[in-house]
Amino acid sequence: MTKAAAPQPYLRRRGRLTTAQARALGRLSGRYLVDLPETAIDAGFWRGVFGRVGPLAIETCFGNGAALAHLAKSHPTWNCLGVDVYRPGFGALILACERDALD
Repeated sequence: MTKAAAPQPYLRRRGRLTTAQARALGRLSGRYLVDLPETAIDAGFWRGVFGRVGPLAIETCFGNGAALAHLAKSHPTWNCLGVDVYRPGFGALILACERDALD
């Protein structure tokens, strides 16, 4: 009988944050990043975040954010949310949102 491997927690990965990504996070995090409460979230919370009612598309572990940015650009009436722990990915996604004038 073999021993099962110990579970591996999902930790924040460290990666190389480019200068442009770091600048984008500094300039635009208030516009594109959301601080989540530690309590249950209802539909009214998202209405306040996005400023509108609409379908909510959520992508977890979005990497560099290219697919999420494309989704948001293709469906401008949708509320798109990315969830990740990888800071360079947030930086890349914010740059794409700024480039494509996504709100």
